[in-house]
Amino acid sequence: MASRTSSILSLAFCAALVTACSSKPKTGAPMQSPAAVDPAIVSAFDLASSDAFVTLVLQPVRWVAFIIGVRPMISQWGEVTPESLTQALTAPSPYALMEPLFGGGLEGLDRERPIAAGLFVSTGPELAPVAALVGPTDGGLEGLRHRIIVPASDAAALVGSIATLMERAEATAVTSDSNLDATTLYAAIAEGDHVRVELVVGDRPAADRAAWRAHWKTLLTAVPTPRPSKSAARHHATSTTDIATAYLDLTRLRRSHITIGVNTVDQALRFADPDMRQELLAAGTAEVLGAWDLLAPEDLMSPELALSLGVLESGGLTLRVVGALSAEGKAAHEAARADAGPFFQSKEDPNAIATMTLHTSYRALIDAVKVPASLVSATQDDIAETIMRCGWACSIGAGSPGVSKRLFEIASPSGGLGILPRSAAIVVTPAPPIAKRAPPLAFALAAGYREGDLDSSVLTRLLASLPPGMFTSKTDSVGDRQAVYLGMGRDASEALPVGDPGPIVSLSVNVGALAEAMRPPRSLRKILPLLGRLEGKVVLAGSALVGGFTLAPKGASPATFDLTDYTDLPVVATPASTDGTRCLGDAVTALAKGWHAMSEVSPDQRQLVRMKATVGAKVPLACAIGDAGVGELGRMLAEIDTRLPVPAPKPVEPRPEPQLIPTPEAPLVPTPPEERKP
Repeated sequence: MASRTSSILSLAFCAALVTACSSKPKTGAPMQSPAAVDPAIVSAFDLASSDAFVTLVLQPVRWVAFIIGVRPMISQWGEVTPESLTQALTAPSPYALMEPLFGGGLEGLDRERPIAAGLFVSTGPELAPVAALVGPTDGGLEGLRHRIIVPASDAAALVGSIATLMERAEATAVTSDSNLDATTLYAAIAEGDHVRVELVVGDRPAADRAAWRAHWKTLLTAVPTPRPSKSAARHHATSTTDIATAYLDLTRLRRSHITIGVNTVDQALRFADPDMRQELLAAGTAEVLGAWDLLAPEDLMSPELALSLGVLESGGLTLRVVGALSAEGKAAHEAARADAGPFFQSKEDPNAIATMTLHTSYRALIDAVKVPASLVSATQDDIAETIMRCGWACSIGAGSPGVSKRLFEIASPSGGLGILPRSAAIVVTPAPPIAKRAPPLAFALAAGYREGDLDSSVLTRLLASLPPGMFTSKTDSVGDRQAVYLGMGRDASEALPVGDPGPIVSLSVNVGALAEAMRPPRSLRKILPLLGRLEGKVVLAGSALVGGFTLAPKGASPATFDLTDYTDLPVVATPASTDGTRCLGDAVTALAKGWHAMSEVSPDQRQLVRMKATVGAKVPLACAIGDAGVGELGRMLAEIDTRLPVPAPKPVEPRPEPQLIPTPEAPLVPTPPEERKP
C-alpha cells in the first residue's frame, strides 16, 4: 500500500510541477503599461489565427537587432558552434536562410512587414474527422490544414512565385481540375497588400473526386473571420517588438488533438496489414477520443497563451510569456496569492548554481479548481493510461490543477492536499568534497504550511525513505505558519530565511555550472557549459500571468526587464460546462474504453466487450442527443459507435503436413502397422 501511495504522489507531483511553473500572483516588481498594438501585425495575425490552434508571427525587420543580441553569447562557443548557426549569424535576413530551401526567392515579397502562419486550422463539428475515419472509405477524409499570410509588394507577382514553389513541392492548386487524386492542395489568393496561402496536407479524396475538389475550393477561398479576442495574450502577440511570437488558443487543443490523431491513424491504416486494419481502427479511434474530458475547453483557467523570443541590448536571449486568464482562473490565482506564506528568500550566493522561490499557495489553487468530469471517479491507473495514450496534447492537459487535485485525492482520500505547500523555495550549490560517491550537488529546500496542514507522519515516512545521514530536517513556527526545511550538504533554514513577498516565481540558474555538475547528454555536453545565467520571474498582472526570462552570455551580469501589467484588459470567456457537455463526456469515455478493450481481449470476447460499452454509454448518450447544445455531437457519436466494426479474428492458416521426400537410398514405403513403435 505504501508503494502504491508513493507512486500516486509521484505522478501527482509530476502534474503539479507543470502547473506550479505556470501558476503565479502580484508583486512589487516594476511593471509597465501595455504597448500600442502594431496595425501590420494585427492585420496578419487576425487572418492567420482564425480557426487555428497555433499562430506564429515573424518580424523580419527585427532580424539585425536579434543577430546583434545573440552574437556575444554564441561567439563564446568557438569551434563547437554548429556550422548552420554560424551561417545564420551572417545572413542579412531570415528569408536569406529559407530561400535556398525553396529553390529561389519569392518575387513580389515585402521583406519588411510581418509574416504570420496559422497551424492546424479546423472548422465544423469536433467529431467530424472521427466520423469520416470510421465511415465509408469512399467518403473522403480532410487532411491537416494550415494558413500563411505573406506580405506583398506586388501581390500578382508573389502569387506566381508561390505557384512555382508549390509545383516544386508537388502540391496541386485547389482551383485546378487536374490531378484529382492529389493529397496536397493549396490556394494562393491575392488580398490587397498580402497573399493568403491555404495549404492542405495528407488529404484523402472522396470517391467523387470532382465534388471533393469543389468542397475544398469553397473552404480555402473563403475569407477567414477574425476571432474577436481582446485578451492579454493576443495583445502581447500583436504589440511585441520581439522577433518571433507563438500564440496558442488552448480552447482548440482537443479539436487539434482529434484532427491530428485521426490523420495519423488514417496514414497508418493505408500501410497496415489488411487483417489488422479493423483492430487498428478500433484502437486508434479509442486513443483519439480517450482524453475527451482531459482536453475539454470548458472551465479552462488560462485559455490563451503567447510566447515571444527576443534579445537584450546588452546581449543574450529573452523569452516573454503571457497567459490570459479566465474569470475562474484569475479568482483562483488571487486566492492562492492571498493565502501564500511564509515567504522564503534566496540569499546572495556567488556559488549558487540554481535558486527558485514560489510565493503562492499551491494548496489554495488546487482547492479552488474543479476536477475534470471524467476523472471524478478515475483511478491512478486510469489517469496514467489516458495521459500515456494521449501523447503530446495531454502533456499540456496533464499539468492542469484539476488533474493534480484528483491525483492527490487518490493518494489520500482523507486529506491528500495537506502535503501541498503554501510557499516554497530551493537553492542548489556545489557539494563539499565529503566522499568520492557523494552527490555532486548540495541543496536546501523550504516549504510553508499552516499549522495543522501537514501530518507529521508524512514527513517522518519521507525522511525514513531517504538514505540515513544524508539529509537534515527542521521545523519552525513563523507566526501562524509552519516552515519545514530539508537540507542535503547544508543548513536549509540558514540558506532560505523568511522575508517579504516577491514575484510568484523567481528563478536563477547558472546553466553552465549546472551542466558541468549534472553531466548532460553527449549531444549537449559541449554547448551547455558555455552558457551563462538564466534569470526569470512570473507575476499575476491583472487578467494575465506574465513571465519574463533571460539567458545572458557566460560571465555577463544578470539581466532583467520590466513586465507588462494587463489590469485594464478583460479576462477570457470560456465555454461553460453544462449537463449536456458532461453527458457527452461520459458517453465518449465509456465508448472509448470499450473500443480500446476490444484489442486487449480474445477475439471471441470482443463482441461482448463492445456490447457492454454500448449499453454503458446508452443513458449519457441519450442525454447528450437530447441537449440543444451538444445534440449534433451526440448523434455523430452514436453513428460512430454503430459504424466502428468489431475487429474480426485474424484468420489462422492451416499448417501444411510434413512431406516426405523419397530418395534411392530411402524409398517412400509405408511402415506396416505391426512394426510401428508405440
